[in-house]
Amino acid sequence: MRKNILIAEDNDALRNELAGMLRKNTEVFEAQDKEQALEILNSQDIDAVLTDLHMPYRGDGEVVAQTALEKKIRVVILSTVPESLDPAIKSKCAGVFKKGYCHLDEVIGAVLGK
Repeated sequence: MRKNILIAEDNDALRNELAGMLRKNTEVFEAQDKEQALEILNSQDIDAVLTDLHMPYRGDGEVVAQTALEKKIRVVILSTVPESLDPAIKSKCAGVFKKGYCHLDEVIGAVLGK
């Protein structure tokens, strides 16, 4: 059974690259901001969320992460400022990565639980 993955990322190029990497084995849902991400979380059966923390247009990835965690969904954070993440949320995430300082293969592995 294919997993359903939500990517919440405002950077179109990065979101498209991550989606392309994940589409080989999963169904990918994409959101550009918090509102789109929450709508998808509430309307789809999502297995894992990959979210940025700071999305400029109505964005707060921490809310997306907390909502997913409350639904018992696997959460991975990819952000330029992962140190700003609430420690209580961070401790429940499957992975927290700093943009530009990690390999996207590692991020994808965390999303897929590998």
